[in-house]
Amino acid sequence: MALARVEGAKAGLRALAALKDRRAPERYHLFHAVRGQLLQDAGQPSEAITALERALELAVLPAEKNFLAGQLKQCHGTERSTSPARLKE
Repeated sequence: MALARVEGAKAGLRALAALKDRRAPERYHLFHAVRGQLLQDAGQPSEAITALERALELAVLPAEKNFLAGQLKQCHGTERSTSPARLKE
């Protein structure tokens, strides 16, 4: 996240992509949560939703599940507001 805050969301996504080649991050909910946030920041709400859904599947603690559910709700709102049908209105 620090790299993303300094160099932008796409730089953060590139750094995460390098980690994704390792198996461990795939089973770690925070990997997917961070990826979802960076995808949202990069203007890719559909991909962010997929990442956040995976994070929610892997999360165990109720507080984390509630937080991720809120993030997902926010992404769904962003996705609808930027969908091609919406942009034509």
